[in-house]
Amino acid sequence: MGIPEEEAELAQEMVHYLTHDVMTLLRKAKSQLEDAERRWTRMEALEEATGKSMKANVKIDGHLVVEADIEVNLRRGYLVNSKLHQACVLDQMLEFHRVLQLQYRRMEQVASALRKQLSLIQGGTDHAPLLQQIAPLVSEIVAELGAISRELRTGGNAVRLPSTRRFPYSSQLDHHFVPPLPSDMLVDFSVHQARLVGDSHLFPPSIVT
Repeated sequence: MGIPEEEAELAQEMVHYLTHDVMTLLRKAKSQLEDAERRWTRMEALEEATGKSMKANVKIDGHLVVEADIEVNLRRGYLVNSKLHQACVLDQMLEFHRVLQLQYRRMEQVASALRKQLSLIQGGTDHAPLLQQIAPLVSEIVAELGAISRELRTGGNAVRLPSTRRFPYSSQLDHHFVPPLPSDMLVDFSVHQARLVGDSHLFPPSIVT
């Protein structure tokens, strides 16, 4: 087989990769992401959690903590009992939703642009060898798929807790408990690997404002 024949065969393999493999991958990925988002953003549950220093009954609805009754042992000889007065937002869920929505649109744009480019190439308006036309398109699509994968990894990380924590993970949570929490105390709810995590934190007086 001579070089022209090898190049023609390689070009046809690239066309098959774009028309079949990539399109199939995009369809499956979009379907799987839609299923994942439904599972995550439509969470409706009543959770009862017991820890060494905190007990909580928590009701969640999608990206909101709508109810929370907590009992915290401050180890000062008394318990703090309080109730969430106003629903708070699980910011991690909003970030997860934002990333997925952006990547849905990006995958649709990639698929649309790919179909258009393949139509032009296969229409024969450009008389350059097929390999010269198709190779840059393959490179561009591979780069796009890599970028989508990185963004989806970011979305997945949004609903996992990092080893270095930042506070709070939920919007304005500590301001809406009745009776109010002690001034040196923060109660926080976060999401980690499909589970709701409740934490109570006491801060040294020197950093309480």
